[in-house]
Amino acid sequence: MNELSSGSMDSIWIPPGLAHGFLALEDNSIDLNRCTREFSQNHERGISWNDPFFNIKWPIEEPVLSEKDQKWTLWSDI
Repeated sequence: MNELSSGSMDSIWIPPGLAHGFLALEDNSIDLNRCTREFSQNHERGISWNDPFFNIKWPIEEPVLSEKDQKWTLWSDI
């Protein structure tokens, strides 16, 4: 797991098609995504943040999720 901050000015390259997620540790955080091609909402896919298949140890139990992120399914249902 990587931690980014405004002070470090670091970034992470995520190859196209690779699932990824993030957790903002502070209020008013900004997430900036760049795409290798024009964004297509019709092709966007996702996986539930707490999918037991991946067993991610998030440091939070009740995150604030967007309406879109609340609707993603489990890996086993894809």
